[in-house]
Amino acid sequence: MCGEGRGSVDRDSSSRSTTLVIPVHRGREPALERLLVTLAEAEPSAFSPVEVLIVSRDVPDVEGRLSALPRPFPFPIRSLYCPGARTLAELRNAGLRAVTTEWVHFLDSDVFLAPDHFRRLRRAVDAHGCSIACFQFDFEPAPTRSVWARYEAEIDRWAIGRYVRPEGVRGLNGMGFLARVEVLRALGGFDPELVAAEDIELGYRLSRAGIPIVFLADVRVVHDYPARLRDLLRRKFWHGQGYGLFLRRHPEFLRQLLATLRPSPLAILRRPLFLAYVLISHAVFFVGAAVALVRASSRSGARSALADASGARPTFDSPSGTPPAPAPRRGRDDERHERG
Repeated sequence: MCGEGRGSVDRDSSSRSTTLVIPVHRGREPALERLLVTLAEAEPSAFSPVEVLIVSRDVPDVEGRLSALPRPFPFPIRSLYCPGARTLAELRNAGLRAVTTEWVHFLDSDVFLAPDHFRRLRRAVDAHGCSIACFQFDFEPAPTRSVWARYEAEIDRWAIGRYVRPEGVRGLNGMGFLARVEVLRALGGFDPELVAAEDIELGYRLSRAGIPIVFLADVRVVHDYPARLRDLLRRKFWHGQGYGLFLRRHPEFLRQLLATLRPSPLAILRRPLFLAYVLISHAVFFVGAAVALVRASSRSGARSALADASGARPTFDSPSGTPPAPAPRRGRDDERHERG
């Protein structure tokens, strides 16, 4: 169940039809604040958001934690508090359900935008006439970040480039994409069971459904990284869990990943520190994938045993064909509340 806090939302604006949805976790408030500052500095466009919707499961007072925002902020901010959400996919789905505009613009909290982002977005969408569009990602850790963050950015540049590239898009990335709300809702939204890679999985289902995803090379989103090695490895473990479940759902996608160009082993061997990070981080990644697969197998076995014992057939209405999570009970703390 989600509780809601609102800013002053102008629903009468006919020139704007986009909601910007940003999921955020506790500890990411400084990154979110920086993103919102770049939003405030962005040049206005017909694709500027009618509102900014911040969705969280562990920051109930997210608006109160944003002390450095320019006042007045150019866009209404609305917060959606979902303490019962188990995965990032469930937060994204909660945001998607709450959107009332024609378009939804998803961004991660650890990105920031160029001043002409919305103007470029409008120009590119008008030129391509698309329903789903993803952006060019710049993997650029802040200058104060560690060498490990720069290594992780280099890996991401190659890894994400395998499925988001000008030659063809086979998956989305939640760092930044634009979509018509009705298209995402018709496909069932994000798979709520995936702890990560839910954006790639949704993009893959879109491509299998014959819905083209347009790559907008002129629209760039800059992605930053944690500075500490342990935070980067925690991120890697989390991604491994998501990829493990994703490939369990769609094992044929692995062939597409392996068919793409790989970095030169000789070039990696010439960089021993980078090689050490690659080996350690990917070991953590594969441990995360193994943990997720073992847990999924255990849950699947338990559900099968329960269904056999009761003689009942389970019902599946989530995109992955797995039973949706029950909604948590509504208590006093979850009641809808208003903020001025």
